[in-house]
Amino acid sequence: MPVDINKQLDKAKKYLEKNKLPEAAEAYHSVVTEAPSNQEALQGLGDIYTRVGQPDRAATYYGALFDRFFECRDENKALALYTRALKGAQQPPERMARYALLLQKQGRTPEAIENYVAASELLLARGKQEPALDCLERVAQLEPDSATRQFAAGNLAEQLGKTATAVRAFVRAAQLSEATGDATAALGLLQRAHTLAPKERSPALVYAQALLRHGQAAQALSRMPAASPTRPSSTLWPKR
Repeated sequence: MPVDINKQLDKAKKYLEKNKLPEAAEAYHSVVTEAPSNQEALQGLGDIYTRVGQPDRAATYYGALFDRFFECRDENKALALYTRALKGAQQPPERMARYALLLQKQGRTPEAIENYVAASELLLARGKQEPALDCLERVAQLEPDSATRQFAAGNLAEQLGKTATAVRAFVRAAQLSEATGDATAALGLLQRAHTLAPKERSPALVYAQALLRHGQAAQALSRMPAASPTRPSSTLWPKR
């Protein structure tokens, strides 16, 4: 027989007024069984288990409530709930990435990066490379002047066969390495980008220019792409 959700919620409130926490929890549980995303019941269970000193059980329901807020785009509530009730406990990496996105939207860049990196490490440990790459790409966007961040995104993208993403990241990492005086690392990154996409004109040009700067004219000439009537020869690989 279906549960009357409103009736059970009213019952839970009355039990709470009488400080009958087990009975209130039972009423809320019946609601969650019938409607797993009911926000009032999830909040109530989280609050009850917090009051009785069971933070792990409380986090289960607060976590589900956070996911619900996020899906409903109630971002302020989601952010406040995570910061208040979930931040100190280990969370699934997908939830950590969602929290990082909310932090990013609020301009809290260092915290966002910290959570994206932590989420990516957990995702990789669980063999979830695609969502891990998404985290690393977001970190690279937030720290566009970090060669290390660009390389990390490019390295994983290469493993996943995402050539365009990998090439773009390696070229950017090379530019940053060159700017800091690490010309050898820059040349190696450009070679890697060119190897991934040997027919792409822009990374080939950048690689050839780097070889020329290193006095390797013959190799530079061999890397120069043939002129194409349909693509401008002056196009440089876009910086991120």
